[in-house]
Amino acid sequence: MDLFAFFAGSAYSITMDSYAQILDVIVDEFKLQRADDKLKNEITCAKLVAFADSQQEADVILQAHGLSRHD
Repeated sequence: MDLFAFFAGSAYSITMDSYAQILDVIVDEFKLQRADDKLKNEITCAKLVAFADSQQEADVILQAHGLSRHD
């Protein structure tokens, strides 16, 4: 059971990294940063917040990236 959890976690991590890279390419290709200059920062932050252990930790991550839950 522990081996399955390890592989599932690894697969999830790879999926998240791949998805973030795809979004990064889309932002660059369609020049979406012209409309929202914080877009790449928000993508990176969303990836980190997804793994936060608590709401307080998520808030710290958001603040470190100059964002808040209401942005």
